[in-house]
Amino acid sequence: MHRYAIKSRALFASWGLTLIELLIVIFLLALTLTRAVPLTMDWMHGVRLTDTESQLMEAFGMAKAKALRNSNGIMEGNPVAAVCFANKYLKVVVGADNTHPANCASSPIVWSSPVSANITLAGSGDVFSCLCFDSASQLSRVQACATCNGSMDLTVSSGNQHENIQFY
Repeated sequence: MHRYAIKSRALFASWGLTLIELLIVIFLLALTLTRAVPLTMDWMHGVRLTDTESQLMEAFGMAKAKALRNSNGIMEGNPVAAVCFANKYLKVVVGADNTHPANCASSPIVWSSPVSANITLAGSGDVFSCLCFDSASQLSRVQACATCNGSMDLTVSSGNQHENIQFY
């Protein structure tokens, strides 16, 4: 029985890894990870851009629809609905009546969605804050919307990736 134990130990000793083999495996894993992490980060930035773009399209469509419906009878020229971006939330607000047209500060919110923390929105070179629409679903820059973006061209950025969006 003693001889069997010696042969068994010799057999198990040949199954182990040498230090050189272990270092080669660790090096190959590290090399693989250094190549995979940047690709994964770029992929995540792309996902965030696509997600934010779809949120913007949904908000834009809802604001235009609310402006065309104009259920509160806001007179032409005054903002009926607005798309607002603040505190990493995208929201759509509507005006209450002609004396209280749409504005991002105090109008009722009809839709909102959080935007990823790494996303920045810019319109016409400035940081995007809002877009307002009148009853004809055209951009409005009167009253509370005077500081809003006047362009429907937006740039969405995440990391080193940028996406230009044109609304119609």
